[in-house]
Amino acid sequence: MKTTPTMSRLIAVVILLLFVKLFWSVLVIPYWNRFNDQQEQIDDKLVLLNNYKQVSDQTENLEKIYSELRASSKQSLQTFNENSASVVASKLQAIIKILIFSNKSTQKSSQIIRLEDENGFQRIGVKIQMITDLASIRNIVDGLERYPKLLVVDMIDIQNQDEYNDNDKDTVSKLNVTIDMYAFVRYSSL
Repeated sequence: MKTTPTMSRLIAVVILLLFVKLFWSVLVIPYWNRFNDQQEQIDDKLVLLNNYKQVSDQTENLEKIYSELRASSKQSLQTFNENSASVVASKLQAIIKILIFSNKSTQKSSQIIRLEDENGFQRIGVKIQMITDLASIRNIVDGLERYPKLLVVDMIDIQNQDEYNDNDKDTVSKLNVTIDMYAFVRYSSL
């Protein structure tokens, strides 16, 4: 069978296109996909590295909080033994102030709320308002949970608060957080 020169060229072009497609699908696409997968893994590792750096930057503050909490845990009772509800409320405010300061957050206000009697105990509450970020909230609540006295976080209200930063010409997202927490004092202590 004899083919015309145009037909020969057309067959040659089709064979060349098939060869290029085969070359592309066998050699280029797998390496391109592998490259993209490895680039995603690198990006994931960079995010993890950044998170690790943030945690390691807070290590010194967390160790300080931990040592302060350990020093105050010499009393094994879960309730406060102070003689006055206002002293306990003051201690609650001091505890949260330490946690807020050590997590580079800003305390807006602090107030004593609801002094209620409950089965031989008096519940003393404090409402704290602060400006912070999500990682700091986690650290503050964790610090409250680790406190040797029984502290109950009754309510956490989180609201986004965007602030314009003149230096960076960018909007910084901060969180306006309100925490209601309680402690208990035995009547015999009062």
